[in-house]
Amino acid sequence: MPIHEVIGHRIIRSDEQIGRHVSPAYAEKILGVLTGSAETTVLTQIITGPADADKQDYLLRDSAACGVEYGAYDIDRLHNTLCAINDDYDTYMAFTRGGIEALEQFVLAKYYMNSQVYSHRIRRITDAMILRALQLGTEVDQISFLRDAFLYAEDDAYLQYYLSCDDLRIVSEARSPSWSETWFARLFARLYERRLLKEVFTIRVNDLSPESLRAWVEGVKPEAKKRIEEEVAAILGCEAECVILHEYAVGWSPRSSESDIQIHEGNGGSAFSESSTIFNTVEGALQERWLAVYAPRDSDESAAARRLAASRHDRIKAEIETEIRRHAGGGP
Repeated sequence: MPIHEVIGHRIIRSDEQIGRHVSPAYAEKILGVLTGSAETTVLTQIITGPADADKQDYLLRDSAACGVEYGAYDIDRLHNTLCAINDDYDTYMAFTRGGIEALEQFVLAKYYMNSQVYSHRIRRITDAMILRALQLGTEVDQISFLRDAFLYAEDDAYLQYYLSCDDLRIVSEARSPSWSETWFARLFARLYERRLLKEVFTIRVNDLSPESLRAWVEGVKPEAKKRIEEEVAAILGCEAECVILHEYAVGWSPRSSESDIQIHEGNGGSAFSESSTIFNTVEGALQERWLAVYAPRDSDESAAARRLAASRHDRIKAEIETEIRRHAGGGP
């Protein structure tokens, strides 16, 4: 179970404010819904599933907040065709056949928001810089308040301290003179000053050489990423701590969670990916996996700078493929 879910479960069980309104017995029922051990599966699917309430909400909300139409779909039609399938053992969330087109809109909205908003270059770089700042602050800078927050412990004191380290606390600490010489503060300073790292290299995983692709799919040892970042830093003439290798996915796959949505068919159900004419005819997958490298880079756009960038791109690609093959066999 991911650590944030472990902490969330502990909060539900022990938080005083929650305890004033929710009995211990009911708290366990809530946890049952979250973990999939509730009385019926449909309860869990409403909270966390391929078409759960959160996804239905955030696609429309984020689309409106960003001023784009990518997340639009017919939520009223989706709700009007919502139903349940019962068998001898359980109850499952499903949609009638009349809701297939609304479901297709929903899945495409998720695809477009993923590719155009959630996986936007600036969003990816910003997230990666925040994660790298927290990682270096904990592991390299040995900043006490970060270690106390992110090195998990079972005691109640840890839980209360973790809850105190909200976004405002992290951002305030990053600007404190106490940490000014740390990687933690230096990376956050770049964020404040909008001196973001640049995407200096990107490649589709499928465009790697056959040997490198096979090695990446089979898994590479953990030290491969660090070694690649060090080699790229040497090529670019910058510090390795500021070079980030990032793998991400964009799109939708017939094997994704949405394919498990059930369409009511008489006394049973069929998978959405089989019932939808659009997604049943998709060849392969509407999904691509990418490798990107983020690093400091000046804004020189001269012809000489572009030629140098092209040369560096080829060298970075060669180093990535070399390190992937060298460290094959240990999990990415």
